[in-house]
Amino acid sequence: MIYFSSCAIHPNGENDPFMMMEQPWLVSRFGRVMMAAHQGADWLNADPTAVHQPRKPFLCGLRGFCRALFSADVRREWQHLRQDGVFSPVNALKVLLFAARGQGMFLAADALLPKEWRSDRVYLYSCWMSFDAYAAVLMKRKYPSMQLRVRGHAFDIDVDRNPVNPYLMKQAIANAADGLYLISEASRAQYMSYMQGRVGEEKVHVLAFGSAGSVPERLFEPPLHEEGILRVVSCAKVIPIKQVHVLAEALAKWEGVPVHWTHIGDGEGLEALQEQAAQWLDRKENVIVQWMGGLSAEDVLSLYEKQPFDVFINTSQKEGVPVSIMEAMRCGVPAIAPAVGGLPELITDDTGWLYAPQEGAEGVRRCLQALVAETPEQADRRRLAAAERWKKNFQNTGGLEKMFGKKDSPEG
Repeated sequence: MIYFSSCAIHPNGENDPFMMMEQPWLVSRFGRVMMAAHQGADWLNADPTAVHQPRKPFLCGLRGFCRALFSADVRREWQHLRQDGVFSPVNALKVLLFAARGQGMFLAADALLPKEWRSDRVYLYSCWMSFDAYAAVLMKRKYPSMQLRVRGHAFDIDVDRNPVNPYLMKQAIANAADGLYLISEASRAQYMSYMQGRVGEEKVHVLAFGSAGSVPERLFEPPLHEEGILRVVSCAKVIPIKQVHVLAEALAKWEGVPVHWTHIGDGEGLEALQEQAAQWLDRKENVIVQWMGGLSAEDVLSLYEKQPFDVFINTSQKEGVPVSIMEAMRCGVPAIAPAVGGLPELITDDTGWLYAPQEGAEGVRRCLQALVAETPEQADRRRLAAAERWKKNFQNTGGLEKMFGKKDSPEG
């Protein structure tokens, strides 16, 4: 397999948390796995914490830019921009740089490719429907016998987040891919809004997975019923789209049982949020806040396995199907979230509560009140349902098996 993910390797050589969750399965499933990232290409082993030194051919970036500059793919996308009346120097440059990055990733992977792989059965797997997928397309064009699987997430599909998305080689990716796996029905609808009639719908699947591990043997009892304290957790970068201040505002007006709020995540707005929360919450005797800062994926999973929480709260303006909620559900923590993006596909009536996005803080409080009103038996059933839903629909190994077949599959 050749695994394409632009962010698979961090500048310090460590693996990205997303890749670390999939790496053990990929290495056990395939005889050999090459990783192609923005920094270059390297081989994966079974250790997800291994530090890599990716190799990149000499002048790879410059060669990639030159190839993109004279690429028929780029010319087609520029024409597409003109046809839709959105051509501009900025958009044209975005398409060119996108193609150049993909060309660079392709050149790095191709330079490391063993000769025997050019005739053997090889899978190409792109984690994102971005320039990493375009790199995989270029590899398949050179070696047509290779099989290409591409995943699509909210950010690399949604035109609200990135208006240039429909012009970033989506047609080339659709033509070359043997399967397209989108994160949610909402993402599929967004994708088909500009790809209808341009992609075979039999190629397009919805597969929302992304969380590793297994359900703990014993789930925690709800802290509210054990301790009399409502333990709330949130996990998000403190950036405008995540709207973490909505949760702080909801708790500022909370008049119910004592609340202990744990927030995981840093970001450009963390200091301002902390100051705002201090103004709203410092005088409230029934609300305590704990700021955890940024944690590694392993530390987040460890926290959920050691610390009981009553509920996970998401307040995002836009979402796909967030792994942050999946990680909590794995340990039986139900969720409260706005009904945006793929969240209604993740959170059901028996695993949590949804509120209309326009409700804001009032919606969060209403859902918290519904949680507090539950009996211990109802709370236990909800926690079991959350863990079971994660296991059935959102365990990453299950999703990988659906894409590539089980290890003993004759198609393997």
